[in-house]
Amino acid sequence: MESAYRKVARHLEPLIYVEPRAREAREAIGLSAMQSLLKLLGNPESELAIIHIAGSKGKGSTALIGEAILRSAGLSTGTFTSPHLERWTERIRVNGLAVDAEKLADALDAISPCIEMLRASDPANPPTFFEVLTAVGFLLFREARVDWVLLEAGIGGRLDATNVVRPRAACITSIELEHMDRLGDSIQSIAREKAGIAKPGVPLVIGPVSREARATITREARTRGATVIAPPSDYSITFEAANHGNSRLEIRSDKFRVSSRFSRPSHTLAWNAGIAVMTLDAAAALPRNDLIKACTRALESVELPARCELIATVPAVLVDSAHTEASALALSDMIRMLGLRPVHMVISMSAKRNLEPVCRIIGNIAERVTATRAESTRCLAPESIAATLRTLHPDRVVEVCADPYTAVRSAHKTLPRSGLLCVAGSVYLAGLARSMFSGGR
Repeated sequence: MESAYRKVARHLEPLIYVEPRAREAREAIGLSAMQSLLKLLGNPESELAIIHIAGSKGKGSTALIGEAILRSAGLSTGTFTSPHLERWTERIRVNGLAVDAEKLADALDAISPCIEMLRASDPANPPTFFEVLTAVGFLLFREARVDWVLLEAGIGGRLDATNVVRPRAACITSIELEHMDRLGDSIQSIAREKAGIAKPGVPLVIGPVSREARATITREARTRGATVIAPPSDYSITFEAANHGNSRLEIRSDKFRVSSRFSRPSHTLAWNAGIAVMTLDAAAALPRNDLIKACTRALESVELPARCELIATVPAVLVDSAHTEASALALSDMIRMLGLRPVHMVISMSAKRNLEPVCRIIGNIAERVTATRAESTRCLAPESIAATLRTLHPDRVVEVCADPYTAVRSAHKTLPRSGLLCVAGSVYLAGLARSMFSGGR
């Protein structure tokens, strides 16, 4: 008998290998394909109270922190994030847990006739993998009757499949040069795309972005009739990093103050927590006194898989999904704080990422680097990563190991007890390492 997860795979695997729409095609059809799919499903998104989250990095952790705060207050949640670490079911969470594979398989069965109908009516623009999963997420959240949905955008914002919603509040966590083939080759053009999630009368919280990004987002948001909430004028973050869950975080606005321990010694994650709190407040998700109490309970224990996460000790193993310049800098700060030596880095990178800045930072913090390939179709050849590292850091030991399991296992085996293995550069590589150290392959 076919397992539930195998049924999920049978639906989703054919969609993975469909070539993503080119930029011109995305501009031409806009959000019409997603809107057509949702119309056939009865527009489940219209019945949900939604927080919409966009940004270059930090979207997933902001969503998970928001989820933890709402659940701490006794509210039910649906959380949609991407990509997953180990299993597709992780992308759709109900009340903090990955959706049951049987439920996901049933929802995909139900949506399948609609997909075929749309594919027949417009063969050039069939529903994509991301559109299908987004729509299924809306269906499952409506079925579960969740109080709030934390909805992470995929790529960009303006033309992203999630941008069919009218949220209670939205946020943009960060702006970096990424997905330039789809979003443009400047900070301003990428900021403009992210700001496309702004809606009339909907508060938009901005994270700690550059001056030029903030100016672009503010201009675009106001043109669309959104209210902008941005640091340092509207809120501030004070953070004192320390190990073992003893970091201190303060989030302050002119309306309230949250002071709490925080579960990660990371300034970047602390900012994401602040963005989550400010966005929940802007959405009026909770009365302010209840929000403050829920934050104090949730922030000190929130789980953030593969975000500066120590998954083993002696020798230590740190996993992170850092694949941009800013996230690599945040990871390097964490490694310096741990003070463990030597550092052996295992890295895989997507072909769509800006490789050179990440390699420059990695080479500054790791004495030894193994380049690998976490996923065969979308990741760079490890030889390309190694060549960049050797050019930037000729004094470092740089190795190539095409098989990611062997790369992680070998690096761990050669470390002394005082050392640190850091696995980064790809969400899938981080997920693979987590699985290995929890008893998986």
